[in-house]
Amino acid sequence: IWFDQIDDSQPLDETIWNSLLSFLDEQGIGVVKFDKEKQQLLSDWMIIEDDSESSWYSWTKTERSIGQRFEFSLEVKPHGRTAALKVDLRDYLETVNDEVVGDIDHSKARRNEIDVLNNVISHYAKQIRIADARRLRQIQQGLSMDLGFNGDGDPAFVVDAKYDITWPRVLLVLRKLGFNVKDLDQSNGLLFVSYSGVDSSWWNNLWGGASELQLEKTDYRLVLKEQGDKTSITFQNDESVPLPSKVLTEIFQPLSEVMATDNLDI
Repeated sequence: IWFDQIDDSQPLDETIWNSLLSFLDEQGIGVVKFDKEKQQLLSDWMIIEDDSESSWYSWTKTERSIGQRFEFSLEVKPHGRTAALKVDLRDYLETVNDEVVGDIDHSKARRNEIDVLNNVISHYAKQIRIADARRLRQIQQGLSMDLGFNGDGDPAFVVDAKYDITWPRVLLVLRKLGFNVKDLDQSNGLLFVSYSGVDSSWWNNLWGGASELQLEKTDYRLVLKEQGDKTSITFQNDESVPLPSKVLTEIFQPLSEVMATDNLDI
């Protein structure tokens, strides 16, 4: 099965392996060997117990136990944003009453491999849904922001959140404050915007009469960079020169209040 990168906070192969390990742990299945460099994992025995009655006329009870070990391998494309997870049945052992069977035909082995892979995919999809819901709640919640400096020592705003949460939150804040996003590059943290201001009645309703940003209505560039668990936002003019701290200080209050507003509608 092929996977595509949907979360830039960690490499795709790490996301897939973490999900698989979580699935095995949830099922109480151990790991015999995990070689991250070779992108291979061998599971411990997956045991299926079947204690069922046979047909009514035989008056017998069948005790059946199946043990299987699977090898998972990951093939990652050179660009790292696409990967294929494969599974092979490496060992099989079936016990029916006192009889032991160590072989399985190819078609049945194939069905078992598909069944295991489908369960792994379902677990992965469930984790993605949970992560998406958690991330959406974080984006909608208010984030605190301070005046500070970026990694190069330029004046910047510093948001108390990681990059993957700050980026979509900033897009919401900019729209609310009257910025028009003309172009963007999330992988490099670049936003090309123009400031046109907002209807004064919106400001009056939000803060009881606060004025809009004291900022020239022209084009700007914003650079977002991860700084540990926080994210810096550097405002630049259209020639990539950082705005002075005096300008940032003048726009900090209204910008930080919108950034901190809970349940900001999307």
